[in-house]
Order: sequence, then structure tokens, then C-alpha cells
Amino acid sequence: MARTVDPVRHEERRRSILDAATRLLRERGVQGLTIHDVLGEAGISKGALYHYFSGKDELLAALIARRLDAWSDAVTDTIAAVASPSERLVVLVRTLTSAKSQDLALLVSALPTLHSDDGAALQARLRIAGRERFVPLLTQVITDGAQTGVFAAPSPASAARVVMSLLQEMAEAVARGLREIRDGRGDADVLHADALAYAAAVPAVLDAPATGEDFLRPGDLDAWIRAAHQLGTISSKEQG
Repeated sequence: MARTVDPVRHEERRRSILDAATRLLRERGVQGLTIHDVLGEAGISKGALYHYFSGKDELLAALIARRLDAWSDAVTDTIAAVASPSERLVVLVRTLTSAKSQDLALLVSALPTLHSDDGAALQARLRIAGRERFVPLLTQVITDGAQTGVFAAPSPASAARVVMSLLQEMAEAVARGLREIRDGRGDADVLHADALAYAAAVPAVLDAPATGEDFLRPGDLDAWIRAAHQLGTISSKEQG
């Protein structure tokens, strides 16, 4: 007879595993995290863990997907309170390009894994997940702006996909720069210039009345750079 799975209990246990992994990641980063550590922190066996995740990469993907869900909720709530389509677009993009401190620690520490050859499949999955969550929101905002004459977008859905591609390309460029800064090889000024160039392309696509700094505030980028420096310092101390 097939075993019956209680969906509520299953989700609670899955969430407790992710909570345990998040606590460990904040302390040790991705490279210092092991499945053995997660088992001990969550208080479960290896066999039990594999009912939820096939391994470390899938666990990491689930953690970042959870942050994407949180960002999606934050974006939805924030843009609902803004009437102007141009302001809604700015708020939407700013929310996507900024993060709270716990997200900085997780995502910056995940950079070596996400941008390694072994992490290519994981990174592709995350790109798809991001598009699925945010392109519909972008499409609605751009549609509203096109209807009121604020944006030039004959096909709002197509424009939304282009904007999302720009944001994801910007994220990858920033990730490369942060990884170099983390390793002591990067230049913060170059990273600022590259990121703002991508951000400036967003209003250009829509002929929108905005600048790159409206979409990506230097202070938000500085927070990512500080997180990268901090993780690099921690890594150097551990190696020393």
C-alpha cells in the first residue's frame, strides 16, 4: 500500500530544513555549508533530507527561490500603492535590484557556486524562475504606461521580456564584479559604471522619463559591494 503524505506536515518539514540551511549559510557561506551540517541543524537523517532535496545544489536553488518569492510579494505590495506607471516601474525595478541584509549574505556567498561550470544548470533554472515571477508584473506596468502615453511600447509583453533580460544581464554583470571584489581583484568604480549602463538601458527601451540612477541607486549597489568585501575578508581569515 502506497504511503500517504500529509501535505501540511511535508511543507512544514521542508520549511524547517530551509530555515536551518539559511542559518548556516549566514554563518559559513555556501562553500562552508555541508549536507552533514544541515542534517545536524535541522535534526533529521540523510534519508529524510532526500525526500525533499536531491542534494546541495537543489537545496541552494530552493533557498534562492524562496527569496524570489519574497521579492515578488514585496514588489506586488509596493507597486499597488503607486498610481503613476512611470513611478511603478521605478519602484518595481528598485525592489528587484536591492535586497535586505539576509539576502546579501545568501546571494553573495552563493556567487562561486552559481557562476561555476557546475552551477550553470542551477543558474539557468533561476533565470527562468525570475522571468516567470516578474515578467507578468512588468507587462502590466508597461501596459498601463503605454495606454496613458507614458511609455512607447507597441507590444508591452515583448518590452517586458526585453526589460527583464536587461535586468538579468545586469544582475550577472554585477555578480561577476562582486565575485572579483570578493576575491580581491575587482574594481568598485567599474562595477558601478557597468551596472548603471544596464540600468540606463531600461528607460531607453520604453522611451520613459527616467535615468539609470532612478532605477539603480548607487547606495543599493554599495551595499552589495560592502557585502562582497566582508565575505572576502572572512574567507581570507579562514584560509589564513
